[in-house]
Amino acid sequence: MPQKLIFHLHQVFCIFFLILFLLRSNKVDHRKIFHNAISVALVNLDNNQLNTVFDSSSSLLTNEIVQNLLNEELFHLMLQKALIADIFLEKLLTRLRCEILFNLENSYKGNLHEYFIFIISLAEQCWLNEYLYIKSEKEIDLVNKLKQKIENDEEIDESSDEFQKILRKLKEE
Repeated sequence: MPQKLIFHLHQVFCIFFLILFLLRSNKVDHRKIFHNAISVALVNLDNNQLNTVFDSSSSLLTNEIVQNLLNEELFHLMLQKALIADIFLEKLLTRLRCEILFNLENSYKGNLHEYFIFIISLAEQCWLNEYLYIKSEKEIDLVNKLKQKIENDEEIDESSDEFQKILRKLKEE
């Protein structure tokens, strides 16, 4: 491996861990590092890959690139601690939220358990953004059905039970 490439990879690694460290800390203004954090989080993806994935009609939750992103601690911390000020990411998060709601409604809950931390992080991002993300009629309907299930204490499987506790906690705040 050429020396310059090794040096470059070392720099990227150092920057990644520095940003991860800063995002884990509550003593930093996370808004100031958002753009660097998103660049580092997406360093392994080129724009063509992301656009191709996003423009496809297939589920984002089944895409390997998106799955890796949804399980990345750096991405979770960005969602939890900084306002997302990126149009592409806002659209991506909106579409993912819709797919998650659809999966909850249609009993495809098995694959949501592995995204539990992402779902919590997305809920925190929505709270930070004061729930300003666009909601479709379908999503509003799905949320209302989920609320009814929770309020009526209908039988819900384990992954939905965890989700129910989160929704109740968010309701109380």
